Amino acid sequence: MVEKQLVKQLEREVRILYELNHPYVIKIVTHFEDDRNVYVVLEFAPGGHMFKLLRKMKEFDERTSAQYLRELTCALHYLHSRDPPIIHRDIKPENILLDAEGRGKLADFGWSNYDVEEITRETYCGTLDYLAPEMVNRTGHSVKLDIWSLGVLLYEMLAGRAPFESKQKETLFENIRKLKLKFPMTFPPLAKDLVRRLLRINPEERLSLEELLNHPWMRSTPLLRPLLLSEPVPAAPAPAPAPSSPRLKPQEAGSPRGARIKIFLPDQTAIHNQEKVAVVKLLQERIALKTEEMRRTREDIANFESQITDKEAYMAALTKKMPVLSEKIELVRTREKALQDQVHSARKELILSKSNYRQVNSTSAHFRLQETAEASNLSLLARVLREAETRKVETRKQVHLLHSCSGLKRSTSLPRLGEMISAVCAFNRTLRSKPRTQSASGRKAAPIAREVPGSPRVARSPAAATRKIVMVSGIPLSARSTPLRIPRHRA
Repeated sequence: MVEKQLVKQLEREVRILYELNHPYVIKIVTHFEDDRNVYVVLEFAPGGHMFKLLRKMKEFDERTSAQYLRELTCALHYLHSRDPPIIHRDIKPENILLDAEGRGKLADFGWSNYDVEEITRETYCGTLDYLAPEMVNRTGHSVKLDIWSLGVLLYEMLAGRAPFESKQKETLFENIRKLKLKFPMTFPPLAKDLVRRLLRINPEERLSLEELLNHPWMRSTPLLRPLLLSEPVPAAPAPAPAPSSPRLKPQEAGSPRGARIKIFLPDQTAIHNQEKVAVVKLLQERIALKTEEMRRTREDIANFESQITDKEAYMAALTKKMPVLSEKIELVRTREKALQDQVHSARKELILSKSNYRQVNSTSAHFRLQETAEASNLSLLARVLREAETRKVETRKQVHLLHSCSGLKRSTSLPRLGEMISAVCAFNRTLRSKPRTQSASGRKAAPIAREVPGSPRVARSPAAATRKIVMVSGIPLSARSTPLRIPRHRA
């Protein structure tokens, strides 16, 4: 069953190839068969297929992509304008061959078929990355299927990869159904708009081939080489049957391997007339396009001339205003120079003010140090005065005690004399227990040296000698602060 379907598919492909004659469609030379194989001879394409060139260059530039898109659009226009129209259904870089001059030729019509209005085509076929939404959903398709393939092809030529590619088949179909398009940053904006207009979920919303050629990106991108027109060629003679090989045994009529390819060629005269009509129609369309392009060019020229006139008037007005503007510019320059001088002088004053400020700060710091030193001296003098007052009070007490001792009479009773001597000893102990005059750093005063009998004399300060003299002039004390016995003078 499968082999019978393949035989029908091959018959349809060969028949379609014999019907076609276009510079951007691969031509068939002849076909023959033996008991094992069917041979289809096509014209030679030395450039190979586009997929190899695309993988080598990674991606095409805008001019190359637009050139190939124009050539394929002409080929599809030729296929869709036939009666009945022919749907290719498998447009991809692998099925586009390149001739010696680099022109693209549409090939591989294995999945092609006729678009008959009474029959809705629902065959599931094609390459996964190029499948249209109606093919994925299996809702029927028409010639608009090839428009979708053109959009996918343009994206791949400019980006170097398919727009919906995915490692998972279900993810790929989901991207196609939801139209998840992600363009690279380097994708041309006008080409991006064209791709979006070609890849529409609803087939009726997709651009037609005429609208595609009139898109701003197609019109703004220059041609690499002029397009070729389809010219009629004489019909090829019917291929002679290939001689049977004596080495191959004939198969039985009912076996699949013995099945023959039956090609029913249409009337070549009718094909010739159809080709003429198609060429005339194509020429008329090209003339209309050129006429429209010339009209737009004239409009652009008129717009440019009006803009030039406006610019000239504007330049004349500016020329008249030039003296006034020159005076204003000179005045502004003078003001700018004056302002610069003011800024320079202000900077000098600022530097001088900073210097004075630093000097004032230094002087105030010196005065603060002097003030601190004076305050320290005053506090030291106040402490010295307080100590002097204390010594004065103590000296007065000593003098008072000495006066009291000097006024003793022989009639003084011994108890009274003992009390006086005890008071003097207590006063002396109080003096010894109190610290003597100390310096500001907290040094202890030197202890009072005492004369011990039998010890050498030690030099003392004048104040200490005075104290000793004062104390010795009174009642001397022993080491234990015990009053000495004073002998009475006997009469």
